[in-house]
Amino acid sequence: MVTGEVAQVSTSMGNSGALAGEGFTGPVNGTRTRSRMCPSCGRGIEWDASSCPYCMWTFSAGTGLMAVSEPISSGKRVLLYLASLLIPLFGIILGAIYILRKDEEHTSVGTICLVLGVIAAVVVLPTILALILYLMVLGI
Repeated sequence: MVTGEVAQVSTSMGNSGALAGEGFTGPVNGTRTRSRMCPSCGRGIEWDASSCPYCMWTFSAGTGLMAVSEPISSGKRVLLYLASLLIPLFGIILGAIYILRKDEEHTSVGTICLVLGVIAAVVVLPTILALILYLMVLGI
């Protein structure tokens, strides 16, 4: 059973109707096809399309849904950044993994972890090792 108001839309090809908010479109004569909106360009496309014919947006794994990832909390960000500074290899590996994700938040966190890991490997780690060696030479 379909509920909702029917909106009449006039196009150059003739009259067509759409069920408001239901994802069905088609001519008024009762033949309706299921459609969805492209998340990239916002145009209506066929329900079973694997990509948008207008902007070439591709859908993940043929499900028609984009993979949704959880947001990274500020506390988790701080822990990831500190771990990247203290364990450079962790920061480099985690940064590479997060950069490959498609959402902007994980990409930015991955970039920062990668940069912190490289800085820790090039600057912080040698400085700490030099300090330890200096203390050993002094006999402290």
